[in-house]
Amino acid sequence: MQPQEAYHDTTNDPAMVLRTVDFRRLADLIERRAGINLPQHKMALVAHRLQRRLRALKIATLRDYCDFLLTNEQAEAEMPHFINALTTNKTEFFREPSHFDFLTEVALPDLHSRRHYNSALPLMAWSAACSTGMEVYTLAMVLAEWNETHGNLPFMIHGTDIDTNVLQDAARAVYHHEVIEPVPTALRHKYLLRPRTSSDETIRIAPELRARTRWGHLNLMEGGSPSDRPFDIVFCRNVLIYFSKETQQLVLESICKHIVPGGYLFVSHSETLNGLSLPVKSVAPSTYVRL
Repeated sequence: MQPQEAYHDTTNDPAMVLRTVDFRRLADLIERRAGINLPQHKMALVAHRLQRRLRALKIATLRDYCDFLLTNEQAEAEMPHFINALTTNKTEFFREPSHFDFLTEVALPDLHSRRHYNSALPLMAWSAACSTGMEVYTLAMVLAEWNETHGNLPFMIHGTDIDTNVLQDAARAVYHHEVIEPVPTALRHKYLLRPRTSSDETIRIAPELRARTRWGHLNLMEGGSPSDRPFDIVFCRNVLIYFSKETQQLVLESICKHIVPGGYLFVSHSETLNGLSLPVKSVAPSTYVRL
């Protein structure tokens, strides 16, 4: 007797029934392509997020969509949309503020004293999973403020993400006013532009900060870097938690190749490098120096 096939029905629509076997096929696919690990309790989330793709492609069922992704020669064009749909993009300004305190109090004075910043070469920073750009613009504010009190320190910040939709939002640099609450009041007045009309509830990042940023699509599973120059500062936060240990090792090995000796790597406080073999040493909680 064959075991009964497992289903997960997230709606009353039979088209949205996701078979366990199809979930596993989709989970294997996104782990191969993006490194994202999807545990089985995410089945309902996956089914819900893919509904829009079924409508866009006029595909009848999740089973048909799964077959399309895995067998159709034209599926490669759909792959970015598939990855975008299943990518989690949680971010905020000044998230985990102790990292930015460490930058101001330790990392930037150290880098400034050791590097030849009187040259035309800027300090290089990279937000490796930048989402909608709030981490990048937080870095830009911190670096701009440090410049005001400690002298000239030219900088360039690269933001990359696997999700092409959030990169468009990041480059646009327009946010709803509710998300700016973590930004200190003095920095809001200096770097966040209010609209001319009171009915507009958005703010925009000041042009002097936008000019110090670059944006690009990058899949951390594929390695590579957004710049030919190595980085002094890399933020790779709140992305490792979605990877297996093997993928974490692969991704961080690649990232470390693009950090200068003595440069700094920041991961989230909810993440750990324990059990990984990397050319870094811990200097503060979730903060590492490249050896």
